[in-house]
Amino acid sequence: MGTQGIFGKHQLGWPVASREQKLNKRVYDVPADIDQEVARLKLAAMKIAIDRLTAGQQGYLSSWEEGT
Repeated sequence: MGTQGIFGKHQLGWPVASREQKLNKRVYDVPADIDQEVARLKLAAMKIAIDRLTAGQQGYLSSWEEGT
């Protein structure tokens, strides 16, 4: 994703991190909604379009009952 994506995650993730009383010295995961928003903005800036998953595709991906 490059430096811009990492910086974007830091900027958008700061409100989440700042709600914590004390942050330990470790790597924190960025919430999925922020991660997806940064990716969407980066792709839009690069003029790259991707398809959205259908409801059936989303169900398939979130289910352990189907597939291999």
